[in-house]
Amino acid sequence: IYYTTDGTEPSVSSHLYNGPVAVSESLTIRAVAVKTGLAASDVAPAAYTISQLPKVAAVTFNPPAGTYIGAQSVSLICQTPGATIRYTLDGSVPGASTGLVYSAPVQISSAAVIKAVAFKAGMADSDPSSASYTVSQVPKVQNVRFDSAAKTLSWDPVSVPGAASVKYYINGSASAFGQVKQINDDVGTTETTLNVTGMIPPEYASLPLDISVNVTAAAVKPGGGEVRGIKSDDCEFSINK
Repeated sequence: IYYTTDGTEPSVSSHLYNGPVAVSESLTIRAVAVKTGLAASDVAPAAYTISQLPKVAAVTFNPPAGTYIGAQSVSLICQTPGATIRYTLDGSVPGASTGLVYSAPVQISSAAVIKAVAFKAGMADSDPSSASYTVSQVPKVQNVRFDSAAKTLSWDPVSVPGAASVKYYINGSASAFGQVKQINDDVGTTETTLNVTGMIPPEYASLPLDISVNVTAAAVKPGGGEVRGIKSDDCEFSINK
């Protein structure tokens, strides 16, 4: 038996039948039987119509793949009601029984690739979706120090890839004779050296002060907004304005 699936008439140059023919899409099989010494059989056609299962919508990601400053909470979304999303973070493509079942936003705090597939009974699985994330963290400010002669506070600069700029916030307290005033910096500075006399509360201008402050770096995002790191170790010193 020889057969074709492309609509042409079968001959001894066509596919030789040696087992069941897999049919996954609509087509017509045409077959002819031949035997030495006998005339070939009539061509026997058989038309098959295959209805494809509707496919689950592909998974999308919010925020989308990209480079971000600070940890991200990534939502996985499928527009097919009732679909189950499975995802992985190890580079593999999830299957119907492999990967993690999505139930809450995925927390990304370092470079990661999320791969996801959505499933629903009676429907074809969604196409795999993938999103790659690069996350820049705001490091802790190091080496905060006080120069008593210059009356300046300084620290090592911080670098945050992707940031439009880096600002520094100085917070702490000043105390004299048992009274304590908080030093709250809501403005920040892009400098890494600061004259401390400007930090002293006016009512303490002529008093010897014990000061304890820390510095926190904040990455300014290109589109606006800031992401702060953790505060530095406290720097303690005494000063007279």
